[in-house]
Parts: sequence; structure tokens; C-alpha cells
Amino acid sequence: MLMAQTVNIGTWLSNIANLMTALLAVAAILGATRGVWRRTVAKRARFKSALNHLGVGMNPTYVDSLLGRAAMGSLTTDADGTMTWVSAHGYVSVSFRRGYAVQVAVTVTDPILRFDVGQLTFDQLRGRLGDRIAPSFGEAAAGYYYSLGARRQWSLIGYFFGNPGGYLYYALAHNDASPLGRSASMGPSASPSAYTQGIFSDPEEVCPIDRAFERRLAREMIPNTLILRTAEATHFERDNFGADLDAVRLLLRETTYAERILSWWRRRRWEKAATAAL
Repeated sequence: MLMAQTVNIGTWLSNIANLMTALLAVAAILGATRGVWRRTVAKRARFKSALNHLGVGMNPTYVDSLLGRAAMGSLTTDADGTMTWVSAHGYVSVSFRRGYAVQVAVTVTDPILRFDVGQLTFDQLRGRLGDRIAPSFGEAAAGYYYSLGARRQWSLIGYFFGNPGGYLYYALAHNDASPLGRSASMGPSASPSAYTQGIFSDPEEVCPIDRAFERRLAREMIPNTLILRTAEATHFERDNFGADLDAVRLLLRETTYAERILSWWRRRRWEKAATAAL
């Protein structure tokens, strides 16, 4: 009888030990899963939520509350200047005038982020950065900008929707600080290396109109950047269309695996193209 009770107690203790081992294994798996979730899906969700709370008229403190401290830039004693917030998923560049945001540029670098521009544009533009985006109601573009240098390239298309768009200027752009999207190709040798029309134009500079080039720009460009600007200014500030590659490339930042793979693939494609051209 005593031996039977001893066997039962031993079996019971063995079952408890097995159960505890199983629970510890489940807890470890759940902990690892939670860590991956917080570093990937949840982190992207928080970043997208922060982006959707941006807007002109913000002050620097409010932007800090959404994105943390700015990594680059500073303000003058009059609270004028441009500051850039850096994330593993993209850049946010904000220009301030007397402490209020007059221009906000969102550049996405993470291929998995899939940031929809609808909320920031009052649904006047629909689509995700890194994909094709078009005006919801077929609105004609209010301006074009294209710049091709020895190693830098910019493409922008601007819009103005009046009251439905909050009386703001909007621009879809390909920013070379991000591996996402695509700029317009150089095309025929007669294509301009610099082109500006509409809301991007400086009144003191005149650029001949080239409608064929504008159509090609609209057809080929895939934006990775959305810019919002107050309508108080007559034109966008030149050379201030979001994060500057020559500045942000000097800053070591966290990147996602998806961006690293995309950047590697693009470098390989460029190397093959350069080798074929020799």
C-alpha cells in the first residue's frame, strides 16, 4: 500500500514538472513573439499613427511628443528653421516659421510600412507611398519640379485642392534619400536636367513649358514622399523638399531588414547597369 502511494506521488510530481516545463516553454515563445510584434508590426503601427497626426501649424514640442527628439536641424532665436526626425521607417522634415510648421515632408524608407496619404490630404490624394498615387477626383497638377545632377535626382508633382484640401499645397515626390519608389528617367537627350513650373517656380526664373515632359514625369514617377505646405507662401522653398540625402547619410540610423534588402537589390542593379555600360 505504501509503495503504491509512493508511485502515485512520484507520478504526480513528474506530471507537475512536465506541466511546469510546458508552461515555461509557452511563456518563452509568447515572450519572443511579443518582442518581435513590438519591434515590427506594433512599431510600424505607432509610426503610421504619429504620421497621421502631423500637420501644418504644429509647434516643435508637439512633433517631439509624436516622434521623439529631432535628430538634425535647429531653430533660430525667432524659431525659424528646419528640423528632421529620423526613424527606422522613414524621415519627417518640418520647416518652422516663428515656431509654427509651414511645411511638413514625410519620406518613407520601409517597404513594409505601406503608409496611406489619404488622411493627411483630406482624401484628396489616395494611395500609399512607394506605390502610384493619384488625385481622387482627377484634379490637374498645380506644378512640376525635376532636377537631375551628377548623382542627385528629384521629381515632384504639386497639387492645390482649395477648400476640400484645407487650402494647403501638396506635393508627391521621389526623394533620393529613400530606396522606395522611382524617379523619372532621363529619357531622350533633349529632356531637361532641370524643370520647374507652377507652385514650384520662382517668379524671377522662367522655364519653358514642356507638356510632353510633364506627362512623362507623371507617368514614370512613383513617390516615396508627401509634402504639405501652407498656402501663405507663393511657391515651395527651393532645395527644401524633405530629408536631404547628403545630410542624413552621415547619420547612423536603425533600418528594417526590408529596407536593407531593397537597398542591396538596388545597388546590385546599379552595378550591373554600370558594368554593362562599360
